[in-house]
Amino acid sequence: FTGFSRSDLHQLKQSVNCLGGSAVRDLPFGRSAAETRVVVRTTTVSDCRQIAGARTIKYLDAVLAGAWVLSPDWVHESMRAGHWLAEGKFELQGDTAKMGGPSRGRQHGPELFAGFRFHFVAQVRKPKKDCCEEAEGPAPHELVRFARRAGAEVMDTLRKLPDAKEDPPHLADELLLSKRKRKRSSNSTKETSGLPSFWWRKPIMVTVPSKVTKGRASERTTRLAEELGWVILPSSWMLDCISGGEVCLPKDEKG
Repeated sequence: FTGFSRSDLHQLKQSVNCLGGSAVRDLPFGRSAAETRVVVRTTTVSDCRQIAGARTIKYLDAVLAGAWVLSPDWVHESMRAGHWLAEGKFELQGDTAKMGGPSRGRQHGPELFAGFRFHFVAQVRKPKKDCCEEAEGPAPHELVRFARRAGAEVMDTLRKLPDAKEDPPHLADELLLSKRKRKRSSNSTKETSGLPSFWWRKPIMVTVPSKVTKGRASERTTRLAEELGWVILPSSWMLDCISGGEVCLPKDEKG
C-alpha cells in the first residue's frame, strides 16, 4: 500500500486479511516482485480515469517491477464479493506526470533500463524566488535501486566507455522516429534536440537534486563527464520514463 492515511491503511489491511491475503512492507527484489499487488491512493482525471495521486517510491518501484498497480476499489469490491476479483479493471492508467506506466510495466517486466549504464551524482539547486519549494524526489540510493531493478548497470565512477551496440528494448515512439531519421541522414552527429545521436546508447550521468553539499555535482565533475562522452540528464527524466513505462526524451529537450 502507498499514499494512504493511517486509518484508511488500517481498514485496507483488515480487508486483505479477511480475504486471506497478507500485506508486505516492501517489494521483493527479482521477478517474484511481479506477483505482488500494490494498492495506491488514487485521484480521478477529467475523463474519469483513475491515476496515482502521487509518484511515491513504492508506486515507482511497483511499475518497474512489473507488479499489478491497483486502486483501493479492488480491495473494497473484492471484500463485498467475498473473494478476490480479477485485477484488470482496477489497474491504474498512470500518474500525474504520464499515462501508461503500470500497464507497460506489467508487459515489460523489470527491464525498462536494460542496457543502460548510469552514474548518479547529487546536485545542489538554489530555490527559485517567489516559488514554493518542490517536494524532494527520490534520493540517490533509491534511484540506484530503481536502476538495478530495471536492468541497468550502475557505475561507481566516471570512466571512458564505448557506446552500447544495441538499443534498450523499450524506446518511446519519439525516439524510434528520431532513430529512423538519423539512419536516413548520416551527416549529423547531433539530433535537433541537442543530444548526441543515439544518446540512449551512451553512458548517462544522472544528476539528483539535493540540499546536501557533500558529493554534489561540481563543474569539474560535469566537465569530466562531457569529456568522457557521457550524456548528462536529470533524475526527473528517469522518473518520467518510469511513469510512461518507456524510455522517453527528456522534457527540456522536447521541441
